[in-house]
Parts: sequence; C-alpha cells; structure tokens
Amino acid sequence: MQSTGIEESPGVAVQIRTVALPTGRLEVKTAAGRFALDDLVGFAARANAKRGFSS
Repeated sequence: MQSTGIEESPGVAVQIRTVALPTGRLEVKTAAGRFALDDLVGFAARANAKRGFSS
C-alpha cells in the first residue's frame, strides 16, 4: 500500500476507515480534526466495475 503522508505521532489521534465496496476495498487514514470523517464524506462505488480500486 502507498504511503499516506500522515505520520503517526504520540498524542495525535489518527482515524482509519476501511470501506468494503463492490469494486474493492478503500482505506482512508486521516489525522483527527474538528469534524468526524463520516460527517464530511460518504463512500460509494462507481457503476462501472472495470474502474475499481487496486491495492
């Protein structure tokens, strides 16, 4: 898996969300912030299965 650019540091909360989609698995890693990840974004798959995510 590619580097996320978010470094884990002691005392800094990191939120990791793994979403299973029909086209593959999506993993999102974010530094904790003012808003929860689910309050900001939603996840869905494209209708075209040929354009899935690769790991």
